Amino acid sequence: PMIFLAVLSGIYGIGDMAMLGKIGKRLMEHFLKMTFITLIITLVLVLPMTTLSFGHFSADTNTIGDILNMILQFIPFDIFSPFINGNMLQIITIAIACGLIMLILGDRVSELSRIIDQLYSIVQLLMEAIGRLVPFFIFIPSAAEA
Repeated sequence: PMIFLAVLSGIYGIGDMAMLGKIGKRLMEHFLKMTFITLIITLVLVLPMTTLSFGHFSADTNTIGDILNMILQFIPFDIFSPFINGNMLQIITIAIACGLIMLILGDRVSELSRIIDQLYSIVQLLMEAIGRLVPFFIFIPSAAEA
């Protein structure tokens, strides 16, 4: 729930589609620049240590089908199964879709936005409390065994 609510409130909190487009464009530019820089650094460091051999490409492999299957795994068949199964990619996909819909609807969903923000605050508070208790559940059983 925390990831879903965080993504949903984060997208809706942007304000409007124009700002979302600007942020998305900047984010993609930064991602592509960093990927290119990482690729160049990796090539410079790794190429002197390896020898290149170009293999035979086989048309028998179903590369396009594998890529399509990977993309289709992001899309859930229903709304509830990702939450039941804990499929984070599908939960994030649902949150992005809901956030975009709320962003498009704008002021018509302001009450829903307020409820989501309150739910997110409650879940965040619960997760912080659970996080504080985790050391007790880790160390108490091992101290009892000793």
